[in-house]
Amino acid sequence: MKIANIKNLAAKFAVTGLAAGAFLLASPAQSQAQQFAVGVQFGHPAYVVDRYDYRDYRAREEFREHEAREAYARRQAYLAHERWEAERREAYARRQAYLRHEYRENHFDRDDYRR
Repeated sequence: MKIANIKNLAAKFAVTGLAAGAFLLASPAQSQAQQFAVGVQFGHPAYVVDRYDYRDYRAREEFREHEAREAYARRQAYLAHERWEAERREAYARRQAYLRHEYRENHFDRDDYRR
């Protein structure tokens, strides 16, 4: 074999490899939706918590009591705020009635005796 034939053969391999690489890079990527997998598991996972684990019973009860106390405190604060708003509405209504002279018409007025 002559050197020219070997160089020609190497050039052909290089061009073929370059064309194949360009073809692979130009092809679209495979979509993730086309993949499908099935898994089988025997037994139960290690992170499952036993419902009847008595070590955490006290902590859960303390948490529930804490939540109940907070809910009660929130309800009492809400009721106190509602009472305060009702008092403010009544005070506003009294002031508006006084400014409309409803209070003066219904109560003793000194101006009647100054004549």
